[in-house]
Amino acid sequence: MEAIVQFQLTGRGGAPSKVDGSSDTWPHDLGSQIMSRFADAGVTDWMIGPPTRGQNLGNGYDVKTLYDYGDLSPTRYGSRQRLLRQSAVAKANGMGFHTDAVLAHRDGGTQSRYEFPTSSGGILRMPLDKTCFVNLDPRKGPIIYKDHVAVPTEDFAYLFGEQVSYFSGYYKDGKDGHRAGYPLREVKKAMRYAKEAIGFDGMRVDNIKSMDPEVIRQIQAETGMWAVGEDWSSNLDQMTWLIFGSQLGARCSLYDYPLFFELRNMCNNTAKYNMRRLLWTGLYQRAPFNAVTFVNNHDLDAKNARILNNMPLAYAMAATVPGLFGIYAKDWLEGLGYGYDDKLANALWFRRFAAQGAMVWRWLDYQFVVYERLGLGEAPGGLVILNNDSWNANGYWVTVQTHWRDTWLHDYSGHMPDNVKTDHEGNVRIGVKRNDYGTGYSFYAPDGLQGRRTEVHGRPAVQYFEGAHDLYYPPAKPAGTPVMAIWCAPRKPIHLQRVHGDVDCEVKDDDGHIIVQRGRWDGETRRRGWHHVAAYAKNGEQEYKLKVEYSATRSIAKDE
Repeated sequence: MEAIVQFQLTGRGGAPSKVDGSSDTWPHDLGSQIMSRFADAGVTDWMIGPPTRGQNLGNGYDVKTLYDYGDLSPTRYGSRQRLLRQSAVAKANGMGFHTDAVLAHRDGGTQSRYEFPTSSGGILRMPLDKTCFVNLDPRKGPIIYKDHVAVPTEDFAYLFGEQVSYFSGYYKDGKDGHRAGYPLREVKKAMRYAKEAIGFDGMRVDNIKSMDPEVIRQIQAETGMWAVGEDWSSNLDQMTWLIFGSQLGARCSLYDYPLFFELRNMCNNTAKYNMRRLLWTGLYQRAPFNAVTFVNNHDLDAKNARILNNMPLAYAMAATVPGLFGIYAKDWLEGLGYGYDDKLANALWFRRFAAQGAMVWRWLDYQFVVYERLGLGEAPGGLVILNNDSWNANGYWVTVQTHWRDTWLHDYSGHMPDNVKTDHEGNVRIGVKRNDYGTGYSFYAPDGLQGRRTEVHGRPAVQYFEGAHDLYYPPAKPAGTPVMAIWCAPRKPIHLQRVHGDVDCEVKDDDGHIIVQRGRWDGETRRRGWHHVAAYAKNGEQEYKLKVEYSATRSIAKDE
């Protein structure tokens, strides 16, 4: 993982969507349309907003169930079919695909009952009732204790809905499979389902401070999913404990909010901020393999708490220090966002091909700082100079030590036109321009890296489709039952595998051509577009589970 895009745009009532006329495109489709340009620029991972059904048609943080992905009607982001396509397009671009997991609470139940009937007479998986939620008032029902949440003094899950008690909670009579710990057992199944059915590789853990770290540990152990937690805090000791001292055991990352708060202070106070403060700032300095640096996100953007000025300067640092680099899609996009795509692509390129390895501070001043990445593998390292002064028209020049000897250096930001050369002891005089609208930075590295390009290595999508009484997809019948439509690239193989259930399958494209015949499990597509999977029961009604492997296109057109 090198760089992860958070694809969640803010707008009236949530992400712009066809659901309320704020857009003519479903967000799941927009992601499929634009993803390839991010992959070509070096983005390795793609994260979407909460895709499961919420109480209303907002951004999905008022989650009702973890098993409805727009199955019966679209969520704000679109239907399950469009979500599956976005997942498959991510894999075609060689990207990891990640979800925003809202696990601490539920919202929108009927008298604390989250039991949803399916079309085949069952109840949707992971039903919950009032004994699954925290209750410390005996007048309101049985006492259900809160879990050992990560940060008790900052646990505000109750403000967003009914807080799930994963260890003390039980369901109905509390016996056998419904005994205490029922929510925990079920959430692990739900997240495994998310990985298999949709193709998620990882998750953002919403409001991780209100979660028991042991719950996250068990989910990761069950699913193998990568995770990053949202700990909106500047307390580095607290964050370091959560990563290394809690049950997370260094398996979960955190967003680097301490670095963000300092970068916001820097950018919103041009020429009036002491740049030396950056020396001690950031989770990345304590946990470089567990920090996700970022400059903006949907929460900050919606609350007008984002960086208001000089945002490219913040991205110049977030992209070139250790840690996983996080990009908010709206900062990249023209029209829908702030349009910094060229600057972000340049910073991402420099990170990928130069700014790797250990980091050393080389110069600290009130208005500007210099640090060096010492290189790793084929990346030779990089020398970064950040200038927050918008008044000094000539910028700044400084002589610093580097690890290169007698080497010509080029500024890959394009801001400083002349190459400079290190002497035989590694010293070099480098410059930086005035900070005009956040462009006060230089990216020096050995000359000759020009022309290097990111290679995209796509892979097939692997998704599991089930038909069961406790899902919105019914068991198969002898006459045939629709399973799912999948989006395929032309002249690519499709492979199906029966996991359980006595069924045969058939796959047709939109022209009616049979791509996979009943009784066979492999075929090859003729054209790009939707391909329809159907299951045929051999002996009466059959619950089934299928594994389907196929290749999607790298992007879609607006009308596809």
